[in-house]
Amino acid sequence: VRLPASLCMMLSNLRMLVGVMLQYVLFRKSYSASQLVGVVAVTVGIAGACHAMQEAMAQENSHSPIALASSDFAIGVMDMLGSTISLALLSTFVKLAFSNYGEQVEEQIFWQHVIGILIVFPSQWHKVGPRLERWFSEGDWWL
Repeated sequence: VRLPASLCMMLSNLRMLVGVMLQYVLFRKSYSASQLVGVVAVTVGIAGACHAMQEAMAQENSHSPIALASSDFAIGVMDMLGSTISLALLSTFVKLAFSNYGEQVEEQIFWQHVIGILIVFPSQWHKVGPRLERWFSEGDWWL
């Protein structure tokens, strides 16, 4: 699903707001009024800038409007929000692990990538599988 670029920018920049909400829900972490006002101000600013960008693009491309089905739009928005929540959770859990066990950046990067490979690899097998098979069959270890 291809969402408008301005909407993608807005959804991907919601990490601060999502992080604050997740930390409150999961850990009951409280924030000062000035911190919350700052988060809301940044979020509203990003939304305003993205809306202005979308309006400018709509005027520029008024001769060829691209219609997006509402179900495709909802799936795209949920996908972006899911990735934003995942990134916020990753940051939160890394911070918790560092506070409990001390900073081990190299180990954290290693495990983050190993787990990422296990999550992403099965969905990309159609791209990786043929190359892996060729790599073993040809014996070209520099491939």
